[in-house]
Amino acid sequence: MDLIRELFESYCRWVAAWDARTSSLIVHAALLLAAPAAICVFAFRAGSRAPAIQVLAAVVGVLFAAGIQMERRMPASPVGLAWAVTLSLVLLLILPRGLAFLIARRRGTQRILSLLFYLGLLGLLLANLAWKGKP
Repeated sequence: MDLIRELFESYCRWVAAWDARTSSLIVHAALLLAAPAAICVFAFRAGSRAPAIQVLAAVVGVLFAAGIQMERRMPASPVGLAWAVTLSLVLLLILPRGLAFLIARRRGTQRILSLLFYLGLLGLLLANLAWKGKP
């Protein structure tokens, strides 16, 4: 067996050994940013760059994504779970800046908004770690 395959399989086993709450939180957090970004892009392409419309589109996207129960929809196979978590982590690195760009017009406001998104994601992760022991 080659080294790359062995590393990938050990990564898949490592992700599969995570608590189901942690992996579903990562995927759900990415969805909470991806849905508003997709709706904002749709509104942007429809010709509306008004901040009020973009904020409304983002709120609709967050409400849509918040209603989805990710724990039931997580892949059962370790490889599928590893891919979902990896893709979600990449999206969590990219989407806060992209969503801030779509919502705000000014560069300073975009930076503040993306920082707030990153801090919110960090808060979600810390809350998940603190909440782990509770049913």
